[in-house]
Amino acid sequence: MMEFLFVIFALAIIMSLSVLVALLVVQLTSTVRSSDKQQTQIAPAPIDYGRVIFENIVIAAPSSNTPHTEIDEVIVSPYGIFCIEYKAHVGIIFGSKNKKLWTQCKYDGKYQRHNPLHQNYKHVKALENLLQGNLNAPIHSFVVYTNAKVNVDSADVFEGVAAMEQRIAQHVHQVYSLQEYEQITRMLAIASSGSDERLPLHIKEVDELLAAHAA
Repeated sequence: MMEFLFVIFALAIIMSLSVLVALLVVQLTSTVRSSDKQQTQIAPAPIDYGRVIFENIVIAAPSSNTPHTEIDEVIVSPYGIFCIEYKAHVGIIFGSKNKKLWTQCKYDGKYQRHNPLHQNYKHVKALENLLQGNLNAPIHSFVVYTNAKVNVDSADVFEGVAAMEQRIAQHVHQVYSLQEYEQITRMLAIASSGSDERLPLHIKEVDELLAAHAA
């Protein structure tokens, strides 16, 4: 009889200890989760207003050899402004960032092409003129060849859009506040709204320039 009571007493102690351990585990888990929740609430949210893309915009170009210039693409983000020139040339492109002319090599021969970095520099200057007083950092000038291999001494010239997007993704330092970002996108939207009307004028300006060089 005494042995039976001893076994019952021992089982009761074991069950009590099990309940106590379970309660301690629940309390610790609750504390950790509460701490994690507090940390989540305190941690700052990442800055990301998204991006706004303007394509084929025609704006005034005071420092260019024509009164207007057409920009293939402008990307506005909290992390900077990116001015992009796209080229659809095929083959292999050889050149130097400091040379006026580059060489396109393809199946039917070699061709001289104007340095697109110099071309995009004029686009950047036109954007600086439009956005003067609203820039917190230099505008990034990128050239993208969508169908060619590139052999150029510049990290700002890319083979394909994916390579350029990887470069843009490396910009993680906030440059523009939400208010500044909205102001810049508003100014570009206004400028872009008149691009269709200005494009024929710009084409005429380019044709006249080419005719003057040929004369």
